[in-house]
Amino acid sequence: MGIVEAVAEAGASVEPGARVLAPFATPCGACAFCPTRPHTSC
Repeated sequence: MGIVEAVAEAGASVEPGARVLAPFATPCGACAFCPTRPHTSC
């Protein structure tokens, strides 16, 4: 978990001070598991 310090441009989907959490599984988008969404198997 973290807190947004700054954003690159106005109208970003988050604002400075927002609490955020990075995903634990980042899908590759190319393997057999990605189309069916069990991204933890990617």
